[in-house]
Amino acid sequence: MACQDCVTGSLHEGTPVGREEKLHGLPTYVTDPPNGGPPAANIVIVSDVFGWKLPNTRLLADTYAKRGNYRVYVPEFMNGHYLDYSMLDSMNTATSPSAPAYKKIIPGMRTGAGFAPFFFFNRASVTMPRVHGFLKGLRAADPGLPLGAAGFCWGGKVVAVLCADEQRTDDGRSLLDAGFVAHPANMTVPSDAEKVKLPISLTVGTLDFSLKADGIKKIQELWGARKDGKEEITVVEGARHGFGIRADRASEEEAKQALLAEDQAIAWFAKWLGKKEVQ
Repeated sequence: MACQDCVTGSLHEGTPVGREEKLHGLPTYVTDPPNGGPPAANIVIVSDVFGWKLPNTRLLADTYAKRGNYRVYVPEFMNGHYLDYSMLDSMNTATSPSAPAYKKIIPGMRTGAGFAPFFFFNRASVTMPRVHGFLKGLRAADPGLPLGAAGFCWGGKVVAVLCADEQRTDDGRSLLDAGFVAHPANMTVPSDAEKVKLPISLTVGTLDFSLKADGIKKIQELWGARKDGKEEITVVEGARHGFGIRADRASEEEAKQALLAEDQAIAWFAKWLGKKEVQ
C-alpha cells in the first residue's frame, strides 16, 4: 500500500551516539546504555520505509538505550532498498496546500516512483528470513538477556507477525519476549491480531490511513476478550500515520504524540523485559 503519510513527516535534528557494526550478517546501528554498565535487555528496532540510516530512528534508539538501560540495534533488513529520506521534503512539497500546482508535479512523481521497488524488494519472503536470522543470532550471542522489538510503519507489521511466535530458535526459544508496534502499515485485521501470542503493545492515531477505525475496533474487541494482560492498544486522538517516528518536533501537538508513543514503548518493555524505567 502506498500513501502520502508513509513518506511525510519531519527529519529530526541531533547526532546519534551509537556506532555501525556488522552483526549476524547485517550492517547494524548499535547504541548502548550511557552508564557503560551491562544492558538490562536487547531491543531491535525494525524501521519504517526510510530504513536503518534515518536519523530519527537512530536518535530514538539512543533514547530507548538511555531511558530503559537497553542495548538497542537498528539492523539493515532492507539490503539497501529503502526510500531516501530526502523524499520527506518531496512529499511535504507535493501535499502542501500553499505550494503552486506546478511545483507539486515532480516531487509527487519522484515519491510515487519509489514505492514500487521498495515493496518488491522488501516483500515478506525476502525480508523475514533476514529478520529471523538476526534475532536468532542475538538469542545465541546473549542467551541470558531478554529480547524485545519495536516496529514502525513497515516495521510495525513485521513485529506484529513476529509476535505470532511461529518462528523459534534452534533450541526452541521464542525469537522475542515482547513487541511494540507503532502505526503499522499493511497489518491484516483480524488475522494478524488473532495470531498474536507474545506480549504486544500497539499505538495508532485516529487519523491513520492504514489501520482505520473499524480495524482498531476489531483489535480492541479481540484483545480485550482475552483478559490476559499480554496485549494492549492505545489510540492517540488526532495523530496521523508516522507520528511515532517522524513527528514534527516544532509542533507542540505532534511532539506530545511522539512522546506518548515513546513512553508507551518504554513502559511496555519495562514490564515484560524486567527492567524499571530510568528517568
